[in-house]
Amino acid sequence: MLTGKEILLLDLYSFQRWPDVRAAFDRFGSYTPSWSAARRQAVADDGDTDWWNAISPAYR
Repeated sequence: MLTGKEILLLDLYSFQRWPDVRAAFDRFGSYTPSWSAARRQAVADDGDTDWWNAISPAYR
């Protein structure tokens, strides 16, 4: 049982960018990964869809 005083650590592997993950934790207290949200944000930031198109078949 957690008492609220523990410090929990986790390894997080995601295609989401850290600022997006942190914002979700700050805003909602949790994070739910989303392939489409990660892709949409990365394409908006970088304008490059080639990388996402190349790796997406492996995650279907």
